Amino acid sequence: MGESSVAQRTTVTEVLYSSNKLTEKKLEGVNNYPQWKKIVKLALVSRDQEDYLTTKKEKADSVWEVADAQILYQLLNSMEGHIVDLDTHVDTVKELWDYLEVLYSGQNNMVRIFEVSQEFFRISRDGCPLTQFFAYFKNLYEEYNSLLPISVEVQKMQIQREQAVMSFLGSLGPEFKSVRSQLLSSSELPSLTDTFTVRDLGI
Repeated sequence: MGESSVAQRTTVTEVLYSSNKLTEKKLEGVNNYPQWKKIVKLALVSRDQEDYLTTKKEKADSVWEVADAQILYQLLNSMEGHIVDLDTHVDTVKELWDYLEVLYSGQNNMVRIFEVSQEFFRISRDGCPLTQFFAYFKNLYEEYNSLLPISVEVQKMQIQREQAVMSFLGSLGPEFKSVRSQLLSSSELPSLTDTFTVRDLGI
C-alpha cells in the first residue's frame, strides 16, 4: 500500500472517530425528521462526505467501506433506540438514508399532511416570544413544504408564499394590527423572512 493511501486512510479514520454521533439531536420519528435530516446532511457536507448519502459503491474500495461503516455507526448513534431497532437490516449509509426517507418523510402520508396543515393554518403565538415563535413557524413552514413540495410554476409559487405570509400575520396578536394592515394593503407581499424583518423594524 502506497504512502498516499495510508495517509488517506489515517485522515479518514481520525475524522470519523472524532465523534460517535453526527449530531446531539437524536432522531425521534416523523416529528423531528426534517430538522434531523438537515443537520446530518450539513455535518456530512462540512466533511465533504455527502456522497455517501446518495452513492452506492460500485467496486471494491476499502477506504470507502471503512468510511461508510463509520458514518453508518454515527447515524445509528444519532437515533433513538426504537428507531435503531427498525434499521438493523441495512448495511450501508445510502440504504439507511433511503429507508428513513420512506419511513419518516411524510410524502403521501395523508395523516401527517393533515396534521401539519391544521397546525400551519391554525397556529397562534399565544404569548410566545416573537423571535422564538418565528423560528418555530419557519420550521413548520419548511416541513409543510417538504410534504407538499413548492411548485415550479411562478403563479403557484406566489400563491404558496402569500399563504405562508398571511398565516404568519394572522397568528400575531392585535398589537401588530397596524403592521398587518400596512403589509396587506401593499400590491405585493414580501417573503416570510422579509415580513418578520418588517415587523421587527416596527413600521
